[in-house]
Amino acid sequence: MIPKKLELQGLYSYQEKQVIDFEKLTKAGLFGIFGAVGSGKSSILEAILLALYGSTERLSSTGERSSMVNLQSDRLLVNFEFLSGHGNQNRYLARYSAKRNKKDKSKIDTGEHILYERSGSEWKATDKSAEEILGMKKEHFKQTVIIPQGKFREFIDLKPRDQASMMKELFGLQRFDLSIPTKVLKKEVEEKLIRTRTKLEGLEEVSGEILGNQEIEKSELAEENKALEKALQAKKEEFKKLENLEALKVELDKLEEEKKDLAIQQPEIQKLKKEHERFMIAKDKIRPTWEALKTLRVQLEKNQVSLTECKRWAEGFDTEIADLEEKLSGLRKKSQDRPSREAKIRDLQKILEIQVLESKKALVYQELKIILPEIENKKASQKALFGELEKLENVQDAKSLPTLNQLAEWKALLLENSKLLSASERLNQILNSIQANLNSLEESKSKSEEEIPGAFQDLNEWKRSLKISIESKEKSQIELKEKLGLGAHVHLLEDGKPCPLCGSMEHPNPQDENQNQEELQKIENEISSEKEVLEKIEKLIQKVSEIDFQIKQLGRDLEGKTLEKEKTESRIAEIKKITKSAGFESLDKLSSELTKFKSQIEKQEKSRKEIQEKRKAVDSLRQEIEKLETQSAGSQKQMDQISGSIEGKKADFTDPDFCNENLNTPSETLQGWISKVTDDIQKTEEAFVGAQKHLEGRKKQQTVNATDIKNYERNVSEISKEKNSRSQEFESLKEKYGFINEEELEQLFEKSIEEEVVAKKIREFEDRFNFVERRISQLLESEELKEFDEDHFHNLKILIQKESETLDNHRTQLALLSKEIEKLKEDLKTKEKLESDESNLEKRESYLKELERLFQGSGFVKYVSSIYLQELCRTANLRFMKLTKNQLAIEVDSNNTFWVIDYLNGGEKRLLKSLSGGQTFQACLCLALALAEKIKALNQADQSFFFMDEGFGALDKTSLSVVFDTLKSLQYENRVVGIISHVEDLQQEIGVYAKVNLDPEIGSQISYSYNLD
Repeated sequence: MIPKKLELQGLYSYQEKQVIDFEKLTKAGLFGIFGAVGSGKSSILEAILLALYGSTERLSSTGERSSMVNLQSDRLLVNFEFLSGHGNQNRYLARYSAKRNKKDKSKIDTGEHILYERSGSEWKATDKSAEEILGMKKEHFKQTVIIPQGKFREFIDLKPRDQASMMKELFGLQRFDLSIPTKVLKKEVEEKLIRTRTKLEGLEEVSGEILGNQEIEKSELAEENKALEKALQAKKEEFKKLENLEALKVELDKLEEEKKDLAIQQPEIQKLKKEHERFMIAKDKIRPTWEALKTLRVQLEKNQVSLTECKRWAEGFDTEIADLEEKLSGLRKKSQDRPSREAKIRDLQKILEIQVLESKKALVYQELKIILPEIENKKASQKALFGELEKLENVQDAKSLPTLNQLAEWKALLLENSKLLSASERLNQILNSIQANLNSLEESKSKSEEEIPGAFQDLNEWKRSLKISIESKEKSQIELKEKLGLGAHVHLLEDGKPCPLCGSMEHPNPQDENQNQEELQKIENEISSEKEVLEKIEKLIQKVSEIDFQIKQLGRDLEGKTLEKEKTESRIAEIKKITKSAGFESLDKLSSELTKFKSQIEKQEKSRKEIQEKRKAVDSLRQEIEKLETQSAGSQKQMDQISGSIEGKKADFTDPDFCNENLNTPSETLQGWISKVTDDIQKTEEAFVGAQKHLEGRKKQQTVNATDIKNYERNVSEISKEKNSRSQEFESLKEKYGFINEEELEQLFEKSIEEEVVAKKIREFEDRFNFVERRISQLLESEELKEFDEDHFHNLKILIQKESETLDNHRTQLALLSKEIEKLKEDLKTKEKLESDESNLEKRESYLKELERLFQGSGFVKYVSSIYLQELCRTANLRFMKLTKNQLAIEVDSNNTFWVIDYLNGGEKRLLKSLSGGQTFQACLCLALALAEKIKALNQADQSFFFMDEGFGALDKTSLSVVFDTLKSLQYENRVVGIISHVEDLQQEIGVYAKVNLDPEIGSQISYSYNLD
């Protein structure tokens, strides 16, 4: 996780909105956040935790919300942008906001906590939690990424079980928790074993001996079946012959019975045959003529009725057509008068138009009576204004004065000159101050450099020489301590006996403990003295570096201010030239003249405005007069046009006398006349056209009716002749075929006889009767049928049935026995496989029980967690041993308890908790850095972030220097480290930092080192 930007407002001491730009801070690799106690430094970490996880370190997000919000603020808002995910490639925004209750200001409404993910140029809300995005819970986040106050040593104080749980969640060690999969596998094996044993119990009676007995029994049964099949086959062949004879005997009996029935039916069939023959003669020979005669009678009757009806219609047509022609003659006469009546309508319409034009003409005349006097009045007013304007223009002072723009430019020059003079004076003061500061800094730098011994060219060379000397003496110190450790065993040495440490039998130069102690004390004093000098040198280097930076900065400021002063003086000289070119001896003269010009210009401007107003009034009157004259001319022209139109319409009158008499007739009366005549013309025309069409239609119908009469008369004559011919033919056929009575023929025609069905029935009866007689004769001639014994046949049939049943029983027994043998063979194979499976499952069950015992209680996870902790200690020791000058190392035992190895005391172990405050800080720092490094590798990130608010006050100056060297070296490992502290000396160690100041009025304010002058 890499922070990018933090916005916070209304949280604790942050009253106004403040923005922390982590982009610039993190570029330095190592940065700080400094400020006095209570200024709001730690609140920055609280804001990050609140934005990510919805709660702070000090207070929860629910019941204690009111204590989070600044008392002068109505709302709390935190926006935190950061990078996370695989390789820190995804950008996220964590947002937390809350408002005071509108009714009760002491209460805070429920906060809104949302996380967004950057997609292109937009922020989109995500369902992921901070735990999912960062891959760790809030507690672990506080132990590995952001470490608030009081939480730095929390990791080493965790119980072994909690440490294992933390390792499990951070590094995904749950994949090594094999207890549940082992239990599942063991349960599956147990279930399979139970099923296998249950199946074996069902196959307990299956054996090879039983299989052999059944195969012998099968062989014996098969021999018996063969003998039975042979005997039964002989009887079946004999039975088949008898069965054929028995079928012939049954057939003979049936045929004799059928012959008796057919003899009974024969008279009825003969009668039906005769009736069918008579019906076919009537149908084929006589019926066509009879049906044709019947059709002719119907046609003759229809034509006679139609002829009578047409003759009756012919009498009515003559009378109706005469009446219609008389009516049409009257309508034609009235229609011929239409042109004269339409001319009358046109005259009446012209009278109406003339009345409308006369009304318009009167209105226009009234408008002219109003416009003409108004034009005369406005011309008089215009003349008076011209006189007043001429007087004002004569009175106008002809003296030439400067314009207002010129006056404004001159005023601006005076104001600019005044400002430039003030700026020049201020720049002189600043330049003097900068020069004084430069002299002071040069003097201070010279004094600092005077302290450098003559053997060294500069402070850095002096520092390097002193560090080499300290390192050499520290090595000697370690060697003496080791000798002192050996010296503690000198009293154990005895001549002729082996050394308890190395086993040597000779002891030529035993250690002198007092001498070593004096040398050690001397070296330690020298180291201490040289470290004090080294600290002094580092302060001098820092001081000289700061002086050089200030001198460089002041030099740039001096150069810039000098250039600014030159530009100012150049502009003052330019203004003086502009003043002289305008005709003024000096700027003071220009100032006095401006006052005079102002009064004169104001009077002239007043007069000019009055002239402008008069001219505007003259122009306004001129425009009004022109408008009225145009309006008057238009009205006059309109009157002339109306008069011309009236005269033109009078000239077009068809009946002038009638029209002149009715010019003053009301328009309503005229309109009534026009409507009445128009309606009458239209109705007359419609009636004339309708009568014409009706007459033509009736004449056409008369012609058609006359034609129909001729046709019907011809049809009646022709049909009567054909009817007589058919009647003679019908009588002749009746006589020929013996049908005297016509009614008998009609009844026969009406009878529904299906000739094909009846013919088929007769034919089938005759064919069957002949067949039965022939077949009976054939059967009676058979000798074998005469010798057939029916009792022997029935006895043989019963015997075959019994023997067949016996054979079927034997076959069933044989089939069942074969199936049993096959099943027994399969069961034997299954039993062998199940016994093999049972043996394998029992072995697997025993192995899984052993694994279950090993993995019980997350034992394997704890074991893997211990390996991770050991690896963590190895990584941490790379820094911790350097910080402690190889005197101490961290170790973790099998119970996940942290120990420290003290090499100064012969490698003795003691609890990590027994270290001093400064050493504990160093150990915690190294462990935290190692843990962050492992998480960085896990996330495959190219950069990682580490933030701490802890512990620097517990370190002495030398330890603090070593710790900061370590933190600075992290920059080269592509790490970003941020620290929070109130210790002022740290600002000299860290070049890039944010400063937090608490303002009593507006709350905590943030500034940056790179923005400070």
